[in-house]
Parts: sequence; structure tokens; C-alpha cells
Amino acid sequence: MISNNFDFLKNETKIKFDWTYEKLSIMEDSIVKDDQYTIPVEATKLLEKLFKQIINDIDSKRPLYKLKNDFQIFFKEEYDVQVPTSIWASINFISKDRNSNVHDNIDPDYGKSSQTFTNKLNYLMCIRKILHFCINVLKGEDIEIEDFKDDIYYRKANKHKYLEDAKAYKYENNQIRLEKIAVGDFILNNNNNFLIPSYQRDYRWGEEECQELLNQLISKYKTQEQVYFGALACRIIDNHSLTEDHTKNDILDQLNMTKQIRLIDGQQRVTTSLILFKVFYDLFKEKIVEEVTQENFKMPLELLNLFEYKENNEYSDKKIKEKYINSTAGNESGQNGIYVVLKGYKNKKNFQEQLNIFKKAGVIDNYDFF
Repeated sequence: MISNNFDFLKNETKIKFDWTYEKLSIMEDSIVKDDQYTIPVEATKLLEKLFKQIINDIDSKRPLYKLKNDFQIFFKEEYDVQVPTSIWASINFISKDRNSNVHDNIDPDYGKSSQTFTNKLNYLMCIRKILHFCINVLKGEDIEIEDFKDDIYYRKANKHKYLEDAKAYKYENNQIRLEKIAVGDFILNNNNNFLIPSYQRDYRWGEEECQELLNQLISKYKTQEQVYFGALACRIIDNHSLTEDHTKNDILDQLNMTKQIRLIDGQQRVTTSLILFKVFYDLFKEKIVEEVTQENFKMPLELLNLFEYKENNEYSDKKIKEKYINSTAGNESGQNGIYVVLKGYKNKKNFQEQLNIFKKAGVIDNYDFF
């Protein structure tokens, strides 16, 4: 074992979790050796075996997506414990990320996907959280473990130059706040600017995910229900930190300040939302042109502020480039593609010609689809 992050598992013979220690040792080695596929495969196998052991059905042939539901039901029925959101998110990260990276249909024009170093570390952190939760509940004890230490992995893999960057974006457990907010209020807020850190993977949503989102929106629109868009994990950088005794005015002050929001998890959804909002804008705009006599039809102000920005009477992507910065490596096509999609236009034909230049970027396909 390279690190001591999993030392708490060594003596867990009472609930027979000690076998996970060896599996995690293999996963740690694969990270240092820059192996692309060992960690998602081994992480999935570990979860499958763990869930089967917990529900006492070790010979089960059920796939992971069904086992994780059995896992959730088990803790609710046997211990009256609801699996925490953070644990459920960790389980979903392993199952979904593994599927997207190992079972994707690879289009040679788009290049082969690969796990980033930080993404591989996320597997270890997620498994560690899941195991810690299971041990605490099954043993009926509140076992404390030290914070996850990632420095050793960077040193062993000779990735020292990325260490400070990784530290800057890691979760800060003592500063985590949970907020429920409408997607439009969050993304279209003039004071919220988004940064996709360099360690994130490229934008990869395709028609299937976009269709699912549309189905949800249309279905919930008919019943006037809210659509749950999922949790976004982000680090908010501003100059106004809230104290424990903050007032309502303090919160309002913070909301009215320009903030850089570094996305830890949620890049796919934020990017897709911006694309979808631009589609709404373009459709609204065309409707206004066609039915200009309808005085009661007004362009939503939030869309105007972002997509109608001009300099010297020409449409400019200045606001877009302030709003959305994607620092992922090798993503120039996707980055420029999103800027072209989100910028306003006078002539639709010229706009379409610009889109065709960046046709290989997934953002263009999704704009066309919406």
C-alpha cells in the first residue's frame, strides 16, 4: 500500500472488510503507474462485492445499478439509516464514470478519452467515504479517520507540478455549504462566473443525455413540478466570507458580488444548461422577429444580459468569456465552439457557417439537437 489513507481497514475482521485493503493497494499502484483502466474496473468490482457482502447475497448476479439500490434498502430496513447524499453521490460517481470511460463508443474523430490523474484519485476518495460509512453503521460506532492525503500519489507519480493545483481545488470539508437554488438563478446570475479547472475531463454529453433532460423538462412542465437537476459541487471564490453569526444582509451582499465558481463536479450540466439557454434565446429572438407586433412578448432579461452583449454595435463574446472559462487540457475546439454557440448573431446563415467550423465539438451537436 502506497499511502496510509486506508489503514483503518487493516483490522476490520469483525465485519470482514479486511479484503478491501488488498484491492485498494492494487488501485493505488495503478494510479502511480498511470494505468487508465485498472482503477474504474477494480473500483466497480470492489463495490459489487462489497454490496453483495452487505446484503448477504454473495452469489448474486445482479448488476451494480441494481445492487446499489439493494444497498440503500438494506440500511433503511435493517438499521433505519438513510444513505447520506454524499455517499450516494460517491456510489454514482464510480458506477457512472466507469461506464462512460470504459464502455463508450469511440469516434476516431473525437479522440480516445482518458482518466485524469485527479479523477483517478476521486475513485479512492469515494470508496474511502463509502467504506467509512458502512463500518460506522454496521459496527454502531463513530469511527474517526484522518483527512484523505493525496500528496504522496503526486510524488510517487512524479506529478509535482500539479500538486498545488490539485490542492487548490480539493474539497474543503470544514467549509461545505448546501444550498437549494434554481438552475437559471445560479447559471444566469450576472455575478456568477464559471471556471472548469484543468484537471476536469472534456465536455462529453451527447444526444442521449440531452434527450433525457428534455424528456424531464417536458414531463414536469405538463405537471408544473420542479425538475431535480442534481447536485453541483463547486468552490466559490470571493472576497466576502460569511461568519457563523452572519445576517441576512451579509448573505445578500455576498450574492451581489462577482464570484468565480470553480466547478468540481457538474461541468456537463452547467455547460449543457448554457447551451439550452442559448437555444431558448435564439428561438425567442426568431419569434420576436416574426411576430414583432406582439407587444406582450418580451425577451427574458437574463438572456439579454448574457447573449445580447455588444461592443461598438457588434455582437461580442466578451461576456461569455468572462462567464465561462474551460481550462481542460486539449480542449481548444470545444472552448471556441462554446463561445461561437453562445455569442449573439445578426445573420443566421453566417452563424451556421461559424458553427460548422467547430462541428467536431460536442457543444455544436447538442445546440443543433436542442
